[in-house]
Amino acid sequence: MTAGIAAATLALADLARAAVPGADVRIGPPGPAAGETLSVALWLVQVEPDASSTNRRRPDGPAADRPASLLTARYLIAVAGTDGAETHRALGALAAALGNGAGVAGKGPPLRFSIDPLPLDSCAALWATLGPLPMQPWLALSVRGIAAA
Repeated sequence: MTAGIAAATLALADLARAAVPGADVRIGPPGPAAGETLSVALWLVQVEPDASSTNRRRPDGPAADRPASLLTARYLIAVAGTDGAETHRALGALAAALGNGAGVAGKGPPLRFSIDPLPLDSCAALWATLGPLPMQPWLALSVRGIAAA
């Protein structure tokens, strides 16, 4: 089974590296562009129970026989660079690689990705926590099917 949030984040980072070759893929909040190199930030902003697993009836029996609870992780993915057109192309490549409903198979249930709307005021509130950093091109992503470790 997927080993939890860390494994899901690493799978997402691998997918980002493949979609935007040569980019500096960072796990954490966005930061300023690092010279001429594009950077992709994978910022985990929320974790909640996966709705598809919360209403499942658990069988009676030992805990080991019960299915694991699943989680949904929500990320803000931002691209920084010195060339605006290049950052937009990179964000488009990420969106295409993630696709709406695409997933990554592992040893357990596949992780499912969906690009979600995030109201601009919610994004602005998140961005305000970063201090004076100017907003960067971004998308909101949900990763579903993460095993609660």
